Amino acid sequence: MAIPASILKDLEALTAEDQLKAQGYIRSLLRQARRDSEAPSRHEFPLGIWNGGLLYMSDDFNETPEGFEDYL
Repeated sequence: MAIPASILKDLEALTAEDQLKAQGYIRSLLRQARRDSEAPSRHEFPLGIWNGGLLYMSDDFNETPEGFEDYL
């Protein structure tokens, strides 16, 4: 990718010290972009709550618990 002439013109207008600062800023942006691209994607359940699926379900799961008959 070619550098636009306006950026080169602006860079050349800076002092040598400020050119080094600009270069440092550009490098920090590149490092950040690299870190962002390497970051692992987040899962829908970040704590792994359902990792491996449902492991156990009580045999009486579909039965109404005692005392809850009035709510059905």
